[in-house]
Amino acid sequence: MSTFSDRAKPLQLFGVQVWSIEQISLFQKLHTSRAQRLRSSPRSPHLSVPSRATARGMPWKRSRRDHLSQQHGAAKDRREALRDILHIAVNAGEEEAFQQLEQERTKAEEESARLLNEAREKAAKVKEDAERYITKMRRKLQEDRAALEEENAEIKRRLQEDRTVLEEEVTSMEKAHTFQSSKILLNVGGHRFETSLQSLTSVPHTYFASLFSGRFELASDAKGAYFIDRDGKNFHYILNFLRDSGSFKLSSNMM
Repeated sequence: MSTFSDRAKPLQLFGVQVWSIEQISLFQKLHTSRAQRLRSSPRSPHLSVPSRATARGMPWKRSRRDHLSQQHGAAKDRREALRDILHIAVNAGEEEAFQQLEQERTKAEEESARLLNEAREKAAKVKEDAERYITKMRRKLQEDRAALEEENAEIKRRLQEDRTVLEEEVTSMEKAHTFQSSKILLNVGGHRFETSLQSLTSVPHTYFASLFSGRFELASDAKGAYFIDRDGKNFHYILNFLRDSGSFKLSSNMM
């Protein structure tokens, strides 16, 4: 069952407070009843004046004037009642408007706080993701740097090895060049022969071509001669063949 306060609340129509005819009639009945109670009270001058006038036997015109005065007082009471109704309606509307504004402000503050918290959470997540990505990239850069340093060290080591091999080869070639451009002294069975490396290595796949190819370390005597443990009596024929293998002819004395 609805109470008077519930029935006295205004309606909301498109955001505007509207008082229904029933509510206005209810306020009018309320204040009419109040005015009637005031007139029926012993203190009411509107009822006491006609009674005294009638008791004294005053003329009809004065009674009519008193009656008009009573009607005027009733109209004034109705105006006051209507003013009270409007005052109550305005106060109720203002109170409800203030309550609605307060509710809207509270909702707006809650929504702002929620949005701010969401923004802070998203910012914290973005910051965390960025820090994680930076840490990952730093780790990857360190790994790549370590791999590059290791690769550079391997390249340097290989270059050093190639350089060493090249230097050894250059040294060996220099020795071979020196060996090839110098005179060769041979001690064949006590017979000494003097020739060049070019003559001794002119015919490939021979003993002297292999011996003086530079692949073997040879030792000479105190006079710089290389000893060959063979009969040196006819060795000069071998030297002549090596010096000119294309036109060499063996003497008939050796046949």
